[in-house]
Amino acid sequence: MKIKKALSMVMLSASLLSFVGCGNGQDSNSVVQNNNNSMTENQNSEKIQQLEIKDSGWTVVDDEWLYYYVDLYNPNDNSSIEYPSFRITAKDASGTILGTDDQTCSIIYPKQDFVYGSQAFRVDGIPDTVEFSALPVEDYNVKKSSTDKYKPLEAVNTAVRSDKIVGEIKNDNNDTFDDAVVVMLLKDGSGNVVGIDNTYVEKVAANSTTPFDIDIPEDVNYASFEIYVNQW
Repeated sequence: MKIKKALSMVMLSASLLSFVGCGNGQDSNSVVQNNNNSMTENQNSEKIQQLEIKDSGWTVVDDEWLYYYVDLYNPNDNSSIEYPSFRITAKDASGTILGTDDQTCSIIYPKQDFVYGSQAFRVDGIPDTVEFSALPVEDYNVKKSSTDKYKPLEAVNTAVRSDKIVGEIKNDNNDTFDDAVVVMLLKDGSGNVVGIDNTYVEKVAANSTTPFDIDIPEDVNYASFEIYVNQW
């Protein structure tokens, strides 16, 4: 399987032909830890709500590599959160840690989501649980902005082409972004995640579309896919 270690909003699902392969969808054993009542103050004395984890999932590939996705949500009305971070921790049935890692993303605008997925770390057994927790927002990561300043990027015209998914990033903003991250989730017929990967696209033009493609992992039996795009 091609591994892309990287640092995701519109969801797009489509039914596909199945491929022969492996994958261990484990959404039901994801544990989300949110501190929804926690607040912090920015330099303007505004009460800032902490980030929330709306969804998460994981799978183990080749019996050794943990892949995951997480949906971070910014509940604030007029504040963007720069460099939002979360922690992922895998444990066995006895509660012993198999691995842990912190991940930092780019920016989450007010009342918007950021879906990110990637390879996490190597594990020496299938985890019993994988815990996801949003890390505290620091004052210096808070940036005042309005909800209408940024229009979420969209994945449009997606299609399966043999060993990859292709499409275009639709950018309805007046700004060109240096980078965007495209996250792919592959799911089986029951909705369990069986494949996760991402790719980066440079120079996402303003008020235009920019092409992307992302490789489909080999030997993954899936029925549908979801694509998420975010400024990076």
